[in-house]
Amino acid sequence: MNALQQFLTKNSVDNLTEEVVLGGRLKDFKFKIKALTGNQYNDFQALCIENPNSPKKRRFNIKKFNELLVVNCVIEPNFKDPEWLKELGVPDATSAVYKTLLAGEITDLAEKILRLSGFDRDIEEEMEEVKN
Repeated sequence: MNALQQFLTKNSVDNLTEEVVLGGRLKDFKFKIKALTGNQYNDFQALCIENPNSPKKRRFNIKKFNELLVVNCVIEPNFKDPEWLKELGVPDATSAVYKTLLAGEITDLAEKILRLSGFDRDIEEEMEEVKN
């Protein structure tokens, strides 16, 4: 086994996390996020392509993609926590995201998750590639 294989074996991406601060009204709070695995990325992409069989009507739903990232890759706060959902009076995690975060905060969190997941380019560039 070479050095790269040893490194990759000891440094699995399954549990790669980071604490991030969004700034603005949330500047005093840290969100704990986890990296998106390759399989999750592929699954989320597939879920967000609208009209996949029509090249002219194919569209990538960035709003849905950001929702999936935040709901599934933000560890703290846990948007899936049943007690918190009940306290917020919302039926699901996506509703909790929209009830508690501003639109820019959702986008900022999604971008931080993608950066942690190895994407150093702008999210819009990534989505443009998916469309083509």
